Amino acid sequence: MNDQPIRVLLVEDNPGDARLIREMLVDVKSTSFQWEWVDRLGKGLDRLQRGGIDVVLLDLTMPDSSGLETFTRMHAQNTLVPIIPLTGIDDEMVAVNALRAGAQDYLVKGEVDSKLLAGAIRYAIERKKVEEALRQSEKRYRTLFEATGTATLVVEENARIVLANAEFEKLSGCRKRDLEGKQRWTDFVPDEKVRVLLQLEQSDEHDGEPTPKTYDFKFVDALGTIKHVFATTTAIPGTKNWVVSLLDVTKRKKMEDELLRVRKLESIGIMAGGLAHDFNNILTAILGNISLARMYAGAQEKVRAKLNEAEKGAARAQELTRQLLTFAKGGAPIKQKTSIGELLRDTVNFSLAGSNVRAECSIPEDLWPVEVDEGQISQVINNLVINADQAMPQGGQIELSAENVTVDGAKSFPELHLADGRYVKISVCDQGVGISEQHLPRIFDPYFTTKPKGSGLGLAIAHSIVEKHGGRILAESVLGKGTTFHLYLVACTGVIRARTCVAESLEQGSGRILVMDDEPSILDVCREMLEVIGYSGDFVSEGRLAVEYYEKAMDAGQPYAAVIMDLTVPGGMGGKEAIEKILAIDPCAKAIVSSGYANDPIMAEFRKYGFKGVVPKPYKISELSKTLYSVVTARSMG
Repeated sequence: MNDQPIRVLLVEDNPGDARLIREMLVDVKSTSFQWEWVDRLGKGLDRLQRGGIDVVLLDLTMPDSSGLETFTRMHAQNTLVPIIPLTGIDDEMVAVNALRAGAQDYLVKGEVDSKLLAGAIRYAIERKKVEEALRQSEKRYRTLFEATGTATLVVEENARIVLANAEFEKLSGCRKRDLEGKQRWTDFVPDEKVRVLLQLEQSDEHDGEPTPKTYDFKFVDALGTIKHVFATTTAIPGTKNWVVSLLDVTKRKKMEDELLRVRKLESIGIMAGGLAHDFNNILTAILGNISLARMYAGAQEKVRAKLNEAEKGAARAQELTRQLLTFAKGGAPIKQKTSIGELLRDTVNFSLAGSNVRAECSIPEDLWPVEVDEGQISQVINNLVINADQAMPQGGQIELSAENVTVDGAKSFPELHLADGRYVKISVCDQGVGISEQHLPRIFDPYFTTKPKGSGLGLAIAHSIVEKHGGRILAESVLGKGTTFHLYLVACTGVIRARTCVAESLEQGSGRILVMDDEPSILDVCREMLEVIGYSGDFVSEGRLAVEYYEKAMDAGQPYAAVIMDLTVPGGMGGKEAIEKILAIDPCAKAIVSSGYANDPIMAEFRKYGFKGVVPKPYKISELSKTLYSVVTARSMG
């Protein structure tokens, strides 16, 4: 027996009926009741609002209200307190309607005794408690259902959606009212085989412990956008329904695809590096022999002319090896003072070979010199020219121009974000299809392309190279009229002698040189080139031998004037490790690094690793002579 009395509010305008109800409550011995009586609905509403009531006994016919409206107003005042309507036999249908509207029970006046009244009150209170518990449980369930963080559904065995949360609304692009009870969740699966599989598996019996099933498939939303989703389906025990959770993994899939592309690029970079190394070794022998043959040709102009053409062809072949290396390996530029005009003309002519597009070059003779990596800047121009060529499939004209500009951030070119100073501005203009205003800000992003078969790397490579040179590259375009790229390179001081192939200037020297290279053809041509420029030499095929030779020479008191070492020796010690050991023997050793890996960081920062000079492969006798002379005579390089 509960010690706390049940607090009853009786809303009844008839004093006789009120007294009868009170007497019935008093007669109940098993339960204690505490009751209050009001004779108007308005008074009842006020009392209920103040709280402290467990149940309401409500006469539906009151002076200030009647019928179902009486119940509706009382119920709206406090939905948590159970209400038992009191009605006459003639008004029983109104009471039934009140039940449908939320009343816990109803009693017919004249047919009620103490036992029936007490039972109805206790039943109403317990039923209300159960309803409230269910309501709270449903609320918690709904909260969890909405807060899963994933698109979640409750579906029937035929895949029809029973419930959908807000995340599924976002994923599908449909509103709940258009989903629940109307659509199958498999309607969003475009692959018919996958759709049939999902429907078949969800139609299976699922007695016992449910086992989650997972799927990975494409999902099409209401706008037709294809997404990649990861789905988990789990049967709800005791029902024929399923819970379906869908996670949008479109971004993850894209990242995985990008990672795969990056790994492919890394593989290409490794392969390209190996090819470049081997190819540059071959070109070193070719260029070395060509430069020697030119010297031996003397005054035979026809022979010299052919050798000049062969040398140009070899130089072009060298540029091809640098195309992949620059972006795939990301090497720092190996800069040298250059007159850019001839480089621009040669690159444009090479890039447009066999094309129906012609180039109009406007390059003044008084362009300031620049300090650049010729191979990398040639690649930038090549990429821009190829883009322009592809933008004009029916043919047309590319205008390439160059000019000297002075940047003053406070007064001119504020949009460039360049340090004040002198620059050479290069412009490449086409008459092609142009770039939309929407796409223009993204053209330098890696992998961004508007071409069906484009890689999205050409302009990204160009941007990377120019930034490493301390310059800027900008683009302006009008859709349907063409695109212009502007390239700003830092100008330097000094005068560059015009290039000539008539006579190569050789710096003569003397002394004994130690050469380490794993390629016999390079050792052969290097031996002959050293003899021509006044040196003698010892030649070894790997780093350990170089260290041994150097140590023996020091012990004999006959040190080498300089050492030339290849960076990479397959299966043996390379130049990086060998120079460390040689410097341990002789801290004043004069070593020159040479490699076919032109983009290796050691080539750009050779002093940091203990070398005094650098000669990238392939090299000619003139380049070797100048580097050797600078190192042997202790003149600073680069």
